[in-house]
Amino acid sequence: MDHVIYTINNKGDKFEISKTILDKISCNGSIAGKQILSDFTEDKTVVEFHFQRHSTCTSNILEYIRGDLLHIPTDVCPKKFRQEMEFWGIPENEIATCCFTKYQSFLDDEKTLWVLERDQNERHARKERVYVMSKGKGWKAMQAKIWQVMEYPSTSVMAKIFMVFSNLMVMLSLFILVASTDQMFHESLTDDQWNEYLNENDREKYGRKGAGSYSETMADKLPDLKSRMEYLIYLELITIVYFTIEIICKMVFFPLPWKDFLNFFIVVDAISLIVMYVDVIANEVDEREKYEESFVEAVKSLQIIRVMRLFRLLKHVSSFRILILRSVQV
Repeated sequence: MDHVIYTINNKGDKFEISKTILDKISCNGSIAGKQILSDFTEDKTVVEFHFQRHSTCTSNILEYIRGDLLHIPTDVCPKKFRQEMEFWGIPENEIATCCFTKYQSFLDDEKTLWVLERDQNERHARKERVYVMSKGKGWKAMQAKIWQVMEYPSTSVMAKIFMVFSNLMVMLSLFILVASTDQMFHESLTDDQWNEYLNENDREKYGRKGAGSYSETMADKLPDLKSRMEYLIYLELITIVYFTIEIICKMVFFPLPWKDFLNFFIVVDAISLIVMYVDVIANEVDEREKYEESFVEAVKSLQIIRVMRLFRLLKHVSSFRILILRSVQV
């Protein structure tokens, strides 16, 4: 029966195919192939096979089966086209090159949405677990209540106040970091600071004479150094103490299993705090570090990632979360 012409009838649209192409469809293990085999089982003389599939997708797929390129219709969602390909047993790598970029973009978007949905479900589940725990008694209940204040601003007035205060501390930290690079927030070294900077050999080298200050007696000899205004140093110490207490409290009052503790914002907090301590330790080990440019200054600039803390305000906004995920994927 090789000379027999078979017909695929899809909602009234008919496509003539040869016995070779029909065998190709019926033997690929697809749903369409199984339906054709089933029709053959019922009637050995059948030459027309009826389907109720998407018209445009089916037309493009059957044209591909008959030897044309496999194109995705411009007015069809790639997900729908993939369903039709699966029905007819067509692998994804058969899509024409001109359409594959569009299809790959769809796959990326689908993966992103899947991750967003999974993340949202996990966050909601964790929030519900913490809420249930907060209604109990004992240490776990106390942990849950304090964690709600620190992580879920919508749960109480206290949580909202904590969120505002925490963000103000973040902005203060960023202000100090930026101000420390601006000469407007620097001043000439005091005598105590010069004594701290100059070692005994330097003092003999510059040989200060007279009762005046260093700047008055040796202005033409001393290196051109300035230090941050003193109030910036004290403000920085306040932020270090605050962020240290905050991260310790998060570790102590986290009520869920530790595998759920780490997230993007916790990592940002930890890195920023470590950088601040590196700067403090470096200044204590070598007091000249306070007044000279060094590698520590470059490391200190990593504190700028703390600006990501402000994005916590947007972490429930889908468009922001999509932006972050796509950025990571790229």
